[in-house]
Amino acid sequence: MTRNRLGFGLAIVLALGISEAGATEVVLPFEMSRDALCFRNGDPDLAKTGVPILGALGAEKGVCQGMAGIAAAFRENVEFVPAADVDSAYVVARNLDRAVSAYRAGSRRKIEIRGYRSLMDVCRANRMAFLKKAIWVNADIGVTDIFFPHYGAFQRLKKDPIGSKSDALSLRRQLRDYLADAVSELREGHYPLLLYFSHVVLVRGYRDVTGPSGRRIDLEVYDSNHPEALRTISVAIAADGLPAGENPMFWIL
Repeated sequence: MTRNRLGFGLAIVLALGISEAGATEVVLPFEMSRDALCFRNGDPDLAKTGVPILGALGAEKGVCQGMAGIAAAFRENVEFVPAADVDSAYVVARNLDRAVSAYRAGSRRKIEIRGYRSLMDVCRANRMAFLKKAIWVNADIGVTDIFFPHYGAFQRLKKDPIGSKSDALSLRRQLRDYLADAVSELREGHYPLLLYFSHVVLVRGYRDVTGPSGRRIDLEVYDSNHPEALRTISVAIAADGLPAGENPMFWIL
């Protein structure tokens, strides 16, 4: 997706600066108990949504980019009104569509969801609607943001260390640029999606750490395969300032 890089005005950055340990970090709000979906990737109920072919495929292979996209949409484009009367299932489904559409368009528009406190709450009460939407968002991101722009390179590189390729220096520079894209989006209050290892996760934090073992970039992510806690993806940085050759490639969507 082509982001609207104007940002949200004042980004909702919790931490941005140099820590005592020599780490630059940008961290956006994301709590698993509140901001994650109420099911994990590859949930068997995806096959029960009535979505032909894609439902069964999602139950077997997963809908990781769909889940990451919905979670990002709810952080960026949804405002909860918990004190109001609870929205009907019809209204929830309609506003789920509107929130995802706003997110995919790069809009700053806020969609109200009434009677709920969080994505986790509304997902639990409307589970089938969210399972179904995850399938369709998964297909949309898969075609628009993965297949057309990245599929050829993804098939060539897969999990291999970028240093093992003949164009290693070019790949290391590309990976550096994707890391820069991630931190730029976080600073603007956006939640970038990251493609790696045939999997997509939502990035909520960036940390540039220099310590006794050298320099690395840590990306804190919501991984729908691991709903128990946020996870960290680390990228070693070589002495020349580029990602080290042992790193695999990834893409910011």
